Amino acid sequence: MTRRGTRQASGPPRRVAPIAAGWGARGRGQACSAALVALTLIGLSSSPGPAEAQTSRDKLWQQVQTCLREQPLQLPCVYVSQANKYVILKDINPAKPQAYLIVPADKVTGIEDKQIWSPPVLNFWEYGWQESKRYLKKQPPENTGLAINSVAGRDQDQLHIHISCVKKSVRDALAKATAVTDKWGALVELVSGHKYNVRKVTSLSPSPFTLLGDLPAAKDHMKDQTLAVIGAKGGGFYVLNDYTHADDKGEAEELLDEKCQ
Repeated sequence: MTRRGTRQASGPPRRVAPIAAGWGARGRGQACSAALVALTLIGLSSSPGPAEAQTSRDKLWQQVQTCLREQPLQLPCVYVSQANKYVILKDINPAKPQAYLIVPADKVTGIEDKQIWSPPVLNFWEYGWQESKRYLKKQPPENTGLAINSVAGRDQDQLHIHISCVKKSVRDALAKATAVTDKWGALVELVSGHKYNVRKVTSLSPSPFTLLGDLPAAKDHMKDQTLAVIGAKGGGFYVLNDYTHADDKGEAEELLDEKCQ
């Protein structure tokens, strides 16, 4: 069945069946299966020189370009939407068997890029949530999360939102966070020593990027911001914000259980 957003005018959607395959946060393991043809393109050097370091931070962008050219798609590319200008990639890190990425088909550096305030990137949280239902099958909303890391918390300079499950400890902490309302201001410790500013919303429109922009301190320092969306039991969503400070890298991906255990 043809699905809206594929790059063909007709014929089956450009999807492949997902398998275990990662672009991780800064400092996380980058080991990849030798069976993946994307290994040489994605694998990061442990001690890159200045020129190589710049190139290594563009590997995700290079992979996106490969996905846009491929007919048919091959892993780690699993879906291309021409209409909404995004690519879904399987995370190639074997430590993240249930992790996916939604990535712009155009060059967008990251959360600090001004393109996040305009479509299509502005709507990536909605698109990512829709895709999570396809790739994280049978997961309830409260065990589904999307996350984007800060500049300090990422290792690639192409915007990407992680799609995966949610750590049980995070789900439990949110369920007990009675101070959370539809306004920013409730600080909830979700990971040891890391407190997130949490609010609850009924939908992902307006975009969580727009909601983050309501915080003056955040909008003036976007490179330091990290943002996540987690489904709420009974309906709606939690929108969560942290930022780079002290030993906190601003890495909302830490809220995710990328093995869906």
